[in-house]
Amino acid sequence: MKRIVVAICSIAMLLAGTASVPASAALSESTLKSRLQASSRYKMDGWVYRDFDGNGVKEGFAAFVEYGSEPEVREVRFVDANGNTRLMTEDIGAYLQGDPTVVTMDGKYFVSFDTGTGAGIGSDMFGVRSGQPYELKISGHTSCLIQKGSSVYTYRTTTELSQDQVVLHYDKASQEFSKDEIYYFTVWEYGNSHELSHYGGYARHISIPQKDYAGRTITSIAERPLTNEGFYDSITIPRTVTSIGDQSIGYYYDLSSYTNKRMNDLVIRGYSGTAAERYASANGFRFFALDQHSLPTGDMNTDSKTNASDASRILIAAARLGSGSSSGIDFAMAVGQESGKYVSYFKNFGTAMLHY
Repeated sequence: MKRIVVAICSIAMLLAGTASVPASAALSESTLKSRLQASSRYKMDGWVYRDFDGNGVKEGFAAFVEYGSEPEVREVRFVDANGNTRLMTEDIGAYLQGDPTVVTMDGKYFVSFDTGTGAGIGSDMFGVRSGQPYELKISGHTSCLIQKGSSVYTYRTTTELSQDQVVLHYDKASQEFSKDEIYYFTVWEYGNSHELSHYGGYARHISIPQKDYAGRTITSIAERPLTNEGFYDSITIPRTVTSIGDQSIGYYYDLSSYTNKRMNDLVIRGYSGTAAERYASANGFRFFALDQHSLPTGDMNTDSKTNASDASRILIAAARLGSGSSSGIDFAMAVGQESGKYVSYFKNFGTAMLHY
C-alpha cells in the first residue's frame, strides 16, 4: 500500500509540473562562480546571479577580461543551476564600463554588459528562456539597458554624441526587446554624390531619410550598409536615391554557411521608375509603389493592414507624448511622406496630431 501511495504522489507531482529542479537542489553561488571561472582562461569580472527566467533556480552570467597592457573583455559566459557552462560571445575587445546592468520585465531578468571607450559604448545583452541562455536580438545594435519603473529604455545611439533615451518594446512570447526608429547612419561624400555607407539600428520597418544630419541629400546606398542582420520586414527608399549597391538590401551574412542569404518576405517601398523599383525587380523582392497605392487608414506599422497592432502603437505613442517624450513613430515612413516634422494623420477611430 505504501508503494502505491508513493507512486501516486510521484505521478501527481509530474502532472503538476513540479518535475523541474527545485531551488534546494541548485548548486551554491560560490560553486557556480568557481565552475564558470574554470571554464575560461581569462579572469572573471561582472558576475550577475539571478533567477533569470523565473523557474525557481538561479543561474549566472559573467564577463571575462584579459589583463595585458590594457584590460579588455574577451568573453561572456553562462552557467546554469547545475553547473553547466556555455560560451555566449567572444572577442569583444573593449573595456567593461562599470558593473553589468540588470533589468526586469514580466517576471524575467535581462543583463547588459556594456563595453567601449570614449568613442562610444556597445552592449551585449542576454536572457534565459526555459533554462536556456540566449543573446537578445538587439544585442550589439544599441547601448545599455535602463530601468525606469515598469519600462525599459536604451540610448538612441552607441556613440556619445547622442545620450537621449528611447523606450524598448517587450514581446512576452519571444522574450525579446525591440525599438522602432533609426538611430544612426553614416554618409560618405563623393563629389556631388552622398552615399549611405552604414546604417545602425534595430527596426522592423526601416525608413531611409532624404537627408543626413548635415542636410546633404542622400543619392546612393552602398553595398550591404545595414547592420540589423536581416531582422527587418520592410524598407522605404526616397526618390533622391538613384543607385543602390549589389546585395545592399534584403541580404544578410549567414555565419553557419559563411554566405550571403536572401530574405524571403522583404517589402521594398518607394516610387515608380526609381532605383528602389529597379532594385526590387532585379532581386525578386515585392515592391510597394507609394505613388500608386495609399496605405489603409490607421496603418501605423505600414504592413498594409489595420488591426490591433496599429491601435496599440497609437496608444503607446499617446502615452509617451503625455509624459513629454517622443512618440516613437516615424511618420515619414508610416504615411509615405519624405519630409515634414509634423504630420496630421486622420484615422478611422479619431483624429490625432502627433509629433516626433
